[in-house]
Amino acid sequence: MIDFFKMHGAGNDYIFIDCRSRSVPDPAALAIQISDRHRGVGSDGLVLLQNAEGADLRMRIFNADGTEAEMCGNAARCAARYAWDCGWVNHEPLRLQTAAGLRILWNGPQGAVTVVMGRPAPLSGAVAGTDPQPAFGGQSSRSPVLRGYRNLSAAAGGGGAFPESIPEPGGCAAAGAEPAEGAGMGARQRRNAGLRHRRLRRGSGCHAAPALRPGAARR
Repeated sequence: MIDFFKMHGAGNDYIFIDCRSRSVPDPAALAIQISDRHRGVGSDGLVLLQNAEGADLRMRIFNADGTEAEMCGNAARCAARYAWDCGWVNHEPLRLQTAAGLRILWNGPQGAVTVVMGRPAPLSGAVAGTDPQPAFGGQSSRSPVLRGYRNLSAAAGGGGAFPESIPEPGGCAAAGAEPAEGAGMGARQRRNAGLRHRRLRRGSGCHAAPALRPGAARR
């Protein structure tokens, strides 16, 4: 019997396990099983919350396909919300250790949590300050990525095909750069007076909401 809880940040949902007093022998296998939206609980992945040295707590993320991710901003915000609510941490800012390094989080008004994601770093193959070639039948935006939360961003034209998955290595030439290992991808498409957005993360597929959309982390 495993005690767990489920939280989401802007629709990006994860299963969390408090591992301060227990261990999970095979988190990759558990992530695949528990993340299945038809035969499991259903989520974008599994997050283990652990004690840490030099930080308030440590977060390990396993995608729905069992691969381990470096960092997720929404999962980090949920982890901080839980740590504050259960009394694990009683101060601000909260220092969260991840595979991508230390992240700092603040408790905002109405339960909203803010995470400092780090400085942008260029994609491999991209030249800072230049626009890549068009992708998905439209024009591409500049393609910065955040260290530990890496996104290939492209704009699809009104009639362009909207991506359903992240291209495999070698399949991103049209976007002007290869996504780094574990990178996600955001695509935007003009539709009438609005803007359609799809957020894809390697190992988890399509998200229900844009990755960096402001919002409170909720249980």
